[in-house]
Amino acid sequence: MKAGLSSDLGVELCSSSLEGKSIDVVVTGSIGATESVKFVRALRRLGADVYVYMTQSAGMFVTPIALCWASSHDVCSEFSGYSSHLVRHDLCVIAPATANFISKVVSGICDDVASALVQSYFGYQRPVMFLPAMHDSLYDSCFVNKNIEILSSRAQILSSRESEGKKKFQDPSILASLVSYYYNKKLRQQNGSVAESLITMGSTKAYVDEVRYISNYSSGALGSCISEELFRYGVDTIVLCGNSVIKPRFYSKLIQEEEFENFSLEFDSLSKKEWKLAVCLASVLDFIPDHRVQGKIHSSEDFKSISLVKTPKLISKIKSRIKIGFKLESLSDSKDESRSSVVEDYISKYNLDYLILNYIEEVSSTSHKAYLYKKNDNELTSKIDTFNSKQQIASFISRLI
Repeated sequence: MKAGLSSDLGVELCSSSLEGKSIDVVVTGSIGATESVKFVRALRRLGADVYVYMTQSAGMFVTPIALCWASSHDVCSEFSGYSSHLVRHDLCVIAPATANFISKVVSGICDDVASALVQSYFGYQRPVMFLPAMHDSLYDSCFVNKNIEILSSRAQILSSRESEGKKKFQDPSILASLVSYYYNKKLRQQNGSVAESLITMGSTKAYVDEVRYISNYSSGALGSCISEELFRYGVDTIVLCGNSVIKPRFYSKLIQEEEFENFSLEFDSLSKKEWKLAVCLASVLDFIPDHRVQGKIHSSEDFKSISLVKTPKLISKIKSRIKIGFKLESLSDSKDESRSSVVEDYISKYNLDYLILNYIEEVSSTSHKAYLYKKNDNELTSKIDTFNSKQQIASFISRLI
């Protein structure tokens, strides 16, 4: 049984990174099983079709009815004449994976439908992922630890959440995105399309004295959305993040530098290599104070003017096979006849393949209208699309690589 969004069983897609993929989720007897309902729904929000298998001990923590609702499919907990223990789908995720279940898998035991299914996956050499969930004293047992080490050479071990001396269930939406990353990266490795991207985001600070600084505003929402979506598609994401309220929740590497000078130095270092994709949306200061006052300017002093100097455009240093720039304008300052000239100049000056133009009046926390321009073979530019949300922008970029 499958359900559309209008049904109580339906979900709203937040990404298509697992679209067309069928995933078996095995739930074992851990308190972490209480999070498996949310995890199944999170996988479906990435486009996956999910089927759930339960061990007998899992029933002490979560019910088949809850998991049936989460997946919109009947839950399998026993052997049947339909060979339900044999592989039919693309990927198997064991979450949570107890010490007992891991030990059974490593020993080749197939005494229930869930453990037999996992062995069938190994037999067909299809991807298997485990999320260990147990007390640290069990995880650190020489025998359990050895089993996990053996397992790691044949399956992907997912990161558990470390808390209170336990390996706990990861945040379900983050875990689903990690599953998507590892699965899609493996596909990229198989077809030779492994990719690494650079995302610059956030704003920069320049200090007037030891406590005061000038900056420009960037929430980090769009940069985080793009970074996370690329990651879900199996792209290694190197994120250079300035000052921002919102930061990516998952990534390959996050470099945080808020001060302009440090941000610029890190940018120079990253610019030494050629990237497959560079998404340049950092809001970097165009002007900074010509010097930094030592100590603190006392509030009792008369107003002092600040002398500013122009900064170099960092975006010009980036070398990439696909280079995307962002430009924020104001509708009150923009006229139709000058807009195309601004776009062409910006694309040409910084050697961009795409420019995403947006206006401050059309951007909010809930909506984001933007206009996509592309450099054509004849060096002329043309508007090729309009976006209405941050997710639409992120989805477009993820399909480029």
